[in-house]
Amino acid sequence: MLVFLLISLSCHPYKIFKKDYITLSESPCVDGTILNMDQAGCEGFYWGTQPEGITLKLRCTYSPNRNFWTEMDFYAIPHNYKPLHTGWGMYCEDRFVKMYALPRGTQLRIESH
Repeated sequence: MLVFLLISLSCHPYKIFKKDYITLSESPCVDGTILNMDQAGCEGFYWGTQPEGITLKLRCTYSPNRNFWTEMDFYAIPHNYKPLHTGWGMYCEDRFVKMYALPRGTQLRIESH
């Protein structure tokens, strides 16, 4: 299901997420991140694939609150990819992806195994 999500998102450079939660990804890590961002006060979401088309990026675009969920960039990376930077903070893993949280604006670099 995540592959379908990534393919459908790759046709668009970005997408603003509406809070209807009807079309969630079926990935507990991706869905949980979106729900946590919403509960933390995020009022506008961005999600889209990175240029290589493999990595899903999630972030809050607008929130009156400043906290972990509204100030970090989140990346869903398939299991067959690994982060290059050892400081990446993996906080969730499910059968589809590993989720990482990075400070806003951190340069994303990945390579396949």
